[in-house]
Amino acid sequence: MFIKSNWVVVSQDPVPGITVERATQLKLGIAKPDDEAFDDLLTANQGDEGILRNRLVEQDRQAADARAEEAKERDPCTLLNGVSVDTRLFKSSLQEAKRDIAEPDEAGFKQVTLACANDDEGLVIHAITHPSAQAAIDDAIGNVADHQGFLTNNAFTVERYAPEVGGGGAIVNTEIGVGRLAYAVGEWSVMVEAMFSDEILARLDKIRDTGPTVSDFFGRLRDHGRVVITDGNW
Repeated sequence: MFIKSNWVVVSQDPVPGITVERATQLKLGIAKPDDEAFDDLLTANQGDEGILRNRLVEQDRQAADARAEEAKERDPCTLLNGVSVDTRLFKSSLQEAKRDIAEPDEAGFKQVTLACANDDEGLVIHAITHPSAQAAIDDAIGNVADHQGFLTNNAFTVERYAPEVGGGGAIVNTEIGVGRLAYAVGEWSVMVEAMFSDEILARLDKIRDTGPTVSDFFGRLRDHGRVVITDGNW
């Protein structure tokens, strides 16, 4: 049986906490919190404690909804805007931002994912909310962990940031022309994925400084993003 989050079980037969035969039919009584008879139904079946418990659950749900809606209004493109790009490697114009709110988890937390990309998606940034700052740091660390072998093998640079400053790191692989930047600020984790000319194409285009250029760009992106998210002006 599927019950949407705005329905609440107000009664159960047999009552909770008893052992029943496997074939016993379970009957549930459900109602919406905004039903006129809701409090009476809940009181009749669960007592005053049931009403209080439900009201606390409802308050938590409303708070989670409000946090998610507030986070959804952020503009992830702001984390890319204001940082100059080397147009030999990346297009500078950006697409419109994309936003998504996930279904609540068991604790009621709704994760928000924001994304922004340049025109050819050679640069893509994701900003994701987490229930705690530690969860955001863990996500950033995981995004540049050693198991990302396709990135780290023969990489031009692999840099890791200490958890005390948000975790994550930067990987630039000029051999295959890909890179990844990850960091966390508060309850946000940010990941930037980059695709650019690999070593063969870079030589053909007479670009000889791909590694240092992308590494410097990642550093400036992280510095800019940390300031913008901390100030809340995005």
